[in-house]
Amino acid sequence: MPYRYVFLLTFVFFIFSTAAGLWIINKGIAPTLMSYADSQTRKIASLVINKAVIKKTVNVKDINNIFVGIPDKNGKSSGYTLKTDVINRVLAETTMEVQKNIKMAEKGDLAALGQLTEVDIETNKPKNLEGIIWYVPLGQATNIALLGNLGQNSC
Repeated sequence: MPYRYVFLLTFVFFIFSTAAGLWIINKGIAPTLMSYADSQTRKIASLVINKAVIKKTVNVKDINNIFVGIPDKNGKSSGYTLKTDVINRVLAETTMEVQKNIKMAEKGDLAALGQLTEVDIETNKPKNLEGIIWYVPLGQATNIALLGNLGQNSC
C-alpha cells in the first residue's frame, strides 16, 4: 500500500479509537461524578437551610409571642391557640432567606455559609468563573484505587 493510504488509515483509526475511548470513559465516570455532585449538593443545601433557620427564628425570642391563652368562664386559661400570623411571617421570612442563600451558593459565595460550621470552605477562585468548582481526584472519579493520588486534590 502507498504511504498516503497507510497514513490516512492510521489517522482515521486514531480518530475513531480516540472518540470511542472518550465515550467509554465518559460513560464510566458519569455515575461517580453525579453521585459526588449529589452528596456535595446535599451538604450545601443543609448549610443553606440551617443558616436561614438560625437567622430568622431568632426573631421569635419569647414563646408567648406564638401562643395565646383561651380563657374559660372563670377567666383562667383553658387552652392555647397559635398566632398563625406570627408563624406565617417567620415561615415566609425563613423561606426568603433560604432562597437568598441558595442564590449566593449558586454564585459560589460559600464564605457566609461556612461560618455556621467548623468546616473550612476555601473561597479563592478565579475572577472570571462563577459557581462552585470541585476538584475531584482521578482515582475517585474512576473508582480505581491505583489512580488514587493522580489528579487534583479534593476541595
